[in-house]
Amino acid sequence: MAGFFDDWKNKHVGMSGYVSAEERDKIIENETVFQITDVVLEPEAKYGPRFLLSIFLEGEPRKLTFSSTAVPSRAGMLTDMVDYFANGEAGLTMVTLTRLDPTDNRSAVFINPVTE
Repeated sequence: MAGFFDDWKNKHVGMSGYVSAEERDKIIENETVFQITDVVLEPEAKYGPRFLLSIFLEGEPRKLTFSSTAVPSRAGMLTDMVDYFANGEAGLTMVTLTRLDPTDNRSAVFINPVTE
């Protein structure tokens, strides 16, 4: 009988389906469009308050996190999204990510709406 790990392949690069920093960089670089399906505020996360986004990325459910204090304009938008998704009547929310300074991987990340 084959062992579990003989055929098992990890479907997600990030831990527990979380998007890693390297994946986030590729999403930004490739201007990848993805869907946000939920946003919650975690006020007491390990590294401080954060927003936890449930997303569909390339057909797979994943998680993406953002600090709730680092970029005030992004925090305001995500706070509004918490309420928007909580009402149970949210529509399709497609976005891309960009950096304030595209040449600096440490610069602020912005969430941009994708409209048809």
